[in-house]
Amino acid sequence: MVDIFNEGTPVTLMDVLNNKEWRVDQQRELIAKYTNKVIVAVKLNVPGKIKSNRYITCLFQAGWKKLIANYAEQQVITDMVYVDRLTGPEGFIVIDDDVNTVKQQAIKFEINFRAGRLFDIDVMGGDGKDKQLSRTDLGFDPRKCFVCDQPAKVCARSQKHDINTMKSAINTLCNEYFEVNEYA
Repeated sequence: MVDIFNEGTPVTLMDVLNNKEWRVDQQRELIAKYTNKVIVAVKLNVPGKIKSNRYITCLFQAGWKKLIANYAEQQVITDMVYVDRLTGPEGFIVIDDDVNTVKQQAIKFEINFRAGRLFDIDVMGGDGKDKQLSRTDLGFDPRKCFVCDQPAKVCARSQKHDINTMKSAINTLCNEYFEVNEYA
């Protein structure tokens, strides 16, 4: 059984906050450069101090390839960037299509890809604005908690589950993925 939290360089809260600023800057640059296009920002939801290692990168890359293939079938991809950061792998895709359609496909990917629940896919733009769509904007249920299937935001705000319980649930999800897919 793989424990994805057993290796990697621990990150600090400051690392995470700095990376969040970096991500927002990347998104703003893409929105400014590609007005009237849809910007898709992809990262993983991984709790704790370990955000990147060979298992996490393997999961991300497999999902990234699947997501790119899904979008390439139906939309024109203008640009894409993959970055491996200390705070975890991330990617950005610029798509020439309707923002609602792109978000719906992102949600379907999160639902249908075996480890899709780990992915956090933000979809924004499409009309030259900094607008970001949520799952509920399109009539989908809110993202569910890894542990209890309640809305994730509710559990996160109330800190309903301790970090070890979260890690255990995520390790189970990852091992289900690795049972049928090889890892590095």
